[in-house]
Amino acid sequence: MKRTSPGRAGWAGLLYFAVLPPAAAAGGLFLAPWMSVCALIGTPFRRLSGPAVAGFAACALPLAALAGLAAFSMQWSIAPPSDHPLKIALVFASGLLFVAGAALASPEDRKLTRNAALAGLLVLAALLTVEALFDMPLNRWDNPNAVTTTLQRNPGKGASVLVALVWGGLGMLMDRGGWRRPLWQALFAVSALLAFQFGMNTNLVAFLAGAIAFVIAWQAPKIAPALAGLGIGGWMIAAPFASHMIVAHAPAASLPLSWQMRLSIWDFTLARIAEKPWLGWGIDASRMWTDRVRIGDFEFLAMPLHPHSASLHVWLELGAAGAVLAGLAIIAAGFTASRTLGAHRGAAAAATASAVAIGAIWNVSYGAWQEWWMVLPFAAAALAAALRLPNPRLDDGGDDLGDAT
Repeated sequence: MKRTSPGRAGWAGLLYFAVLPPAAAAGGLFLAPWMSVCALIGTPFRRLSGPAVAGFAACALPLAALAGLAAFSMQWSIAPPSDHPLKIALVFASGLLFVAGAALASPEDRKLTRNAALAGLLVLAALLTVEALFDMPLNRWDNPNAVTTTLQRNPGKGASVLVALVWGGLGMLMDRGGWRRPLWQALFAVSALLAFQFGMNTNLVAFLAGAIAFVIAWQAPKIAPALAGLGIGGWMIAAPFASHMIVAHAPAASLPLSWQMRLSIWDFTLARIAEKPWLGWGIDASRMWTDRVRIGDFEFLAMPLHPHSASLHVWLELGAAGAVLAGLAIIAAGFTASRTLGAHRGAAAAATASAVAIGAIWNVSYGAWQEWWMVLPFAAAALAAALRLPNPRLDDGGDDLGDAT
């Protein structure tokens, strides 16, 4: 008898996206451990065998090797031993399981997940709007003595989460049409305005890039995800060479200070990569440099915790070996999305736009190993899987993740 009520996968999706708005608006740190909990709730472990595993192998194997390399790199890292490699492995494992739960979910589970995600995105947009209009009252309530420039990082990160995931909500609404048109238009407009807020220009750049990717994928759903994977994964592999061209030819003097600082950080990072190009300096090495540089009257660390480019960060700490593994995982994810979501326009557009927006922010802002941000590609992939429209061939017993992602 066919089940008509949601199961564990649907409730796991509901739980994750119900907690996402307050967690994201407060800085996002809870998003990674919460995904681990929800993955344990929603993963159909008994079905993760045979053909079901084969569909994920191309993505999972490079990620497993990357996690292993991160752990092994502590043998030569210039940083003291830490639990960071364990956290990376847990993010990869829980993220893949969370996506697997959404990919193998029944139509009822997918419906619950996508409705919860849409509601979560609307609530997140509302919370961030309150923060933007009224001088961050929610974050100030929790941190009354914090300096404004420091405090706005929390809603700024929340805006990054919205920019990364809003495409799933738009894909759902646009794919189903009708009365939903004013709602997706309002969600798009509010998200665009919030991308301007909280002093993070990278959110605006990522939103524009995501919007362009969404339009392209809407028109070409069968190939756009693969092209996005090739572009982002290819950039990961070619990052030192491409970044050298940018640093060498950018008109630094005419750029805002924040971008001049990025160019200086990238220049310092490229020099360190050239010193140990194959296996890098080891995990957490980016935290160890204390060199200082000056731009005009402003002095700052040459490496402020990380290179503000995930691709250069991977190269710096894990070398070419790590970059190739990360690039292969991204490329494999793109081709898997094209194959499995190409028949579902909204899902393919959401997956492509989220990948591009996340890649844009990741390569100019956050570090490669920030767990709260590392889980977002998995959240976006799970949401895209939930956006698949009913398909009798897949929904009547289709277990292969290669066909049901």
